[in-house]
Amino acid sequence: MEHNEPTTASTPRPVVALLVETVARAVDADEPVVPVGRLVDALLDVRNDVDAAAVVAVDEALAACAHRTLVPTDEASELVAAVSAAAAAEPAPV
Repeated sequence: MEHNEPTTASTPRPVVALLVETVARAVDADEPVVPVGRLVDALLDVRNDVDAAAVVAVDEALAACAHRTLVPTDEASELVAAVSAAAAAEPAPV
């Protein structure tokens, strides 16, 4: 793939996979923006499922979405990549 699409390959957590899927749908559809409501809902689900170290990345992504209704798809992909990397760095739930 030529575009910078988030990947679920290194994310065993289902909530992270759903977050990635939220943005991947927009990327696949060549949508220029992602509705912030969808992104925030998915980020909050992830926040409830990760440890404190990964919560920092989620909170940074949530702050980037603050006071916006749309997030450019490229930026959303970057936010999701950061959250995915932080969640992948922690041990998987037992």
